[in-house]
Amino acid sequence: MLRAGIDVPLHAHDALEQDLRTLAEPHMAVLVHKRTKLAAGGDSVLHGAWLAELSAFAERVGRYLAVDLGDDRRRVIGLLDDIVANEQDRLADAAGDPIPVTSRFDMRWAH
Repeated sequence: MLRAGIDVPLHAHDALEQDLRTLAEPHMAVLVHKRTKLAAGGDSVLHGAWLAELSAFAERVGRYLAVDLGDDRRRVIGLLDDIVANEQDRLADAAGDPIPVTSRFDMRWAH
């Protein structure tokens, strides 16, 4: 279903997740890029800089919704990470296998 472009929510009846998806959608390209760069090896476990980035985004979401996330902050951060990870996986599946660069000047693929 993901390959066909159908967006399947993680939890179909979770209103918070649907709201987060809506709010994150315009920022998804940047969030995926940052997760790729900041998450350790693409791991979904939250680490240092990626955790700080998600925390800052969650804070902006809270201000936009004019609510204090309080106890829900951890849940919001976890849901955001799951949403971004799913989009990252979908993009990786859609891209297929990258073609290695074989130029003698760019041997990064050989590492």
